[in-house]
Amino acid sequence: MSDSKCWPVQQFSQACGASKEEIKVQREVFVVTADTTDRLDCVLEKLKLSKAINICAWIPRFLYNSRHHDQKLRGPLTTKEIRKQHIFCVKRAQKSCDLQDDYLRLNLQPNQRGILDCHGGIQGMYPIYLPDKHLYTQKLVHHEHRAPSMGSRTNNDNCVKSALGPMPTEAS
Repeated sequence: MSDSKCWPVQQFSQACGASKEEIKVQREVFVVTADTTDRLDCVLEKLKLSKAINICAWIPRFLYNSRHHDQKLRGPLTTKEIRKQHIFCVKRAQKSCDLQDDYLRLNLQPNQRGILDCHGGIQGMYPIYLPDKHLYTQKLVHHEHRAPSMGSRTNNDNCVKSALGPMPTEAS
């Protein structure tokens, strides 16, 4: 094998369109199967919903205060700050899950806040869509079921509405 004339001819192949498509499909499969947990999921997983939302609501306030030294926000968290965090978590839950099956079946449409509502059923009533498998949905349901209900069903029926504030009544 010391004689280079006896070596086999090296073949350099160029990628054709079919092989590029196959690589693209493989990359997409790897992206879909990748674990998508992040630090916010870890906070939600380890703590009760109310505490996790409070911790996550302090983050934007901290960022605001670090950028605006002369106009710092002080005091306890406001209802508006907590509501913004709930809205952020709902949007995040909706973006992280595959909505293809539910999109047409539930007639999902974004409202004025950019949150997907289920249109259909009762006119003027558009419940917010929350994916079953997402951790925020599970924590929200657990939180509302453990809350004292005062003997009425309306407490459980309005659990998301209470967290996010009043929803618009007309279609967006």
